[in-house]
Formats: sequence, C-alpha cells, structure tokens
Amino acid sequence: MSSYFKHLCMLSPAESGHEADWKEGDEWKREAIDEQIKAIKESEFDVEFSGDTTSLGLRFVGKKVIFAAPSSTAAKAGVKPGSLFVKIGDKLLTNSTSAINMTIRMTLKKSKPFNVTFRHPTARERAIEGGGSSSTSEKRGGSSCDGSSEVARLKAELKVVQAKLSTEKKLRDNEQQQAMIWKQLLNTQVAELEKAHKVAESQLKIMSEKAEESRQKFESAIKEKDSLKEQLLKTSGHLAEIKKELESERKQRDSISKENEQLEHKINKQAMQLKDVTLMFNNGQQLMLSAHKRIGELELKLKEAEESEMKTALQGKEMEITRLKRKIGSLSHLKGAGTGGLGE
Repeated sequence: MSSYFKHLCMLSPAESGHEADWKEGDEWKREAIDEQIKAIKESEFDVEFSGDTTSLGLRFVGKKVIFAAPSSTAAKAGVKPGSLFVKIGDKLLTNSTSAINMTIRMTLKKSKPFNVTFRHPTARERAIEGGGSSSTSEKRGGSSCDGSSEVARLKAELKVVQAKLSTEKKLRDNEQQQAMIWKQLLNTQVAELEKAHKVAESQLKIMSEKAEESRQKFESAIKEKDSLKEQLLKTSGHLAEIKKELESERKQRDSISKENEQLEHKINKQAMQLKDVTLMFNNGQQLMLSAHKRIGELELKLKEAEESEMKTALQGKEMEITRLKRKIGSLSHLKGAGTGGLGE
C-alpha cells in the first residue's frame, strides 16, 4: 500500500477499502490523492474551549460526530452531525472512540483553555457514506463492463465490506475491553474516593474540634485582653497620681534645697561672727590676765604706797584701777553678748 494512500486513510477513515478508486492499473493516482488531501485540509476549522469546560457537548463514533448539543460551544462554532475530529491541541486523533474520549478527559482535567480541530466531510466522503465511491458509480453506469467483471467487482467490494466489518468488530471489541478497563479504573477510583471521603470527614471533625477549641481560646484571649486593658487604665490613673506626687515632692525638695542654702549661708555668716567674737574673747581674756596682773602689781604698789607717804599717788592709781575694772566689766558684758548670739 502506498504511503500516499495510508496518509489519506489516516485523514479520512472512510477511504479504507477503497484503494481501487485511487489506482489506474498498477499506478497510484498521486495527483488525485494530493487534491483530496488538500480538500480535507481546507475543510478544517478550530474551536476554542475555555478552561472551565466540563464537556464538549458531543457524541461521536470514531472521529465522526453523530450528535452536537445545540447550546454547546462546538455547535455554535459550526460542528454538526457528520463533522470529523482532526486533533485536540497538537495531538492528532486516531479513528478510535475510546482513544478520543481518553484524550478529551485528560485535556479537561488540566482546566486550561484548549483548541479542538474539526473538519466537514468532503463530497467524496459523503458519497462513500451514501453507498459507494464515485468511481464505482461510474463503473456501474458504464456499458463496456461485462457480467464477469461486474461479479468480480462485486466480490471485491464484498471482500472490502467484510474487511471493513471485521475491522469495525475489532475496534468495537477493543473499545469494549477499554471500557471494561475504564470501568475497573473508575470503580477503583470510586473506592479510593470513598476512602478519601471518610478520611476527609474524620479530618474535618478533628479540624472542627480544633477550630472550636481555637475559638474558645480566642474568646478567652479577648476577655483577658479587655481585663488587661482595664488594669492598664487603672494603672495609668495610678501613674498619673504618682506623677503628681513626685512633682509635689520635687517642688518640696527644691524648696528644702533653697532653705538649706539659706541656712548654710546663715550658718557661715554666724560662724564668721563666732570666729570674730572668739577672737575678741581671746583678746579680752589676755587683756583681763594683763589687767589682773597689773591690778596685782598696783595693789602691791598701793599697799606699799599706803605705807609710804604717797597718798596722792595712790588715789591716782585707785582711779586707774577703777577704770581698768570698768573696762573688764565691759569685756565681760561683750563676752556674754557673743555667747547669746550663737545660741540664737
């Protein structure tokens, strides 16, 4: 089989079994095949689906669409019964319903926007679906074919139909096997989901208990916060009172400091006065000692004078003694005055 024809069959599954239509003797009609491939390519169009798409809204057998929901994105873009899948994204599709379904499911799971390429059937494909190729129709209408050639052609077509039926049966069997596999997988997934659901319920219950515990802790923390706030307000009031007391004590301390300075000044002044009085007192004592000594001397002289005939001189001395006594009395009075000032 020519690679050209294989490529054509890949693009148009309806061509399977119609190999004879593309041969002239033993030669392939390459130009005709190229034209058919070109016609197929030109009929392609893309349909964009959003990331939240959960279903294409299509039913299909192999690549062929057999139903399109009127409200679906595909139907609005022009897909209708008879349209054919080409590719999903960059992945070319085979003529297998299960394979296409698998590709669609895998694409939808990604939850991302994607494109699906469709195409409308060509005139030849519609003719084949309607009951034979254009070449066989021409052969049926030709007057140059005899009965034996018609029988041979019918046998060949019968073989093609049988081969096609056999292929379709294999495809159906394959699809059934894949459906069984998918069913088993789905049953396994359902079991796992149920198990996961039970685990999730258990975890949800634990999380709910933890959430309730957290809520109670939160409410307790709010109450504690309010209590601390009240205590803080009270403490702020106490601090204000303490601040006032400290300010009052500071003023009292400043006043006492000033009074201490004044007292120190007075004490220094009185100490200087005391020093002066002490000096005067010491001088007075020395003067008294000298006076007493002088008095003793005078009294001795007076006694001698009494004995002598110097009565007049003695009277003068008595006057001098009297003057000295008065001076001593004045010093004694000054001493008493100094001592009284210190006591104050």
